[in-house]
Amino acid sequence: MKDLKKRQKLLDDLERLEKLETNELRDLFELYFDDVAPSTYRKSQLVDEIAYKIQSKLYGGLSKELKKQIKKLVVGKSQNISPKVTISEGVQLVRNWNGVKHTVAVVDGGFEYKGEVYKSLSKVAKVITGSTWSGPVFFGLKKGRKNDPEE
Repeated sequence: MKDLKKRQKLLDDLERLEKLETNELRDLFELYFDDVAPSTYRKSQLVDEIAYKIQSKLYGGLSKELKKQIKKLVVGKSQNISPKVTISEGVQLVRNWNGVKHTVAVVDGGFEYKGEVYKSLSKVAKVITGSTWSGPVFFGLKKGRKNDPEE
């Protein structure tokens, strides 16, 4: 029962963040981080930081693998970090391309687009565009190169 009350408190805090004044957000920041918010933080930064902290408490934080990669990057051991993108079943990805809205559903075994299931998101992107694309880049799940064509 205690866990349900704690979870509900987190959800309530998350829901009301945008409505709080800056001084109230600073108090909430101190509560969640056990530290004073930097004086340079604007309201939007406080909301973002607190929302991330609450969501981490509710749903878990970064994976161990990603934490290791970040640590390597911080100490300069790796310049090529590309975390694996995972998408939960049931998620719908939407992309406008040439004035047409394309919706792809993540299903067991792949990605459903117009009634067909594809094993990779890149194959769906190729069906939509007619050219080879990184599916995660095309659907905005991963940053692409600067010269990747847009719609």
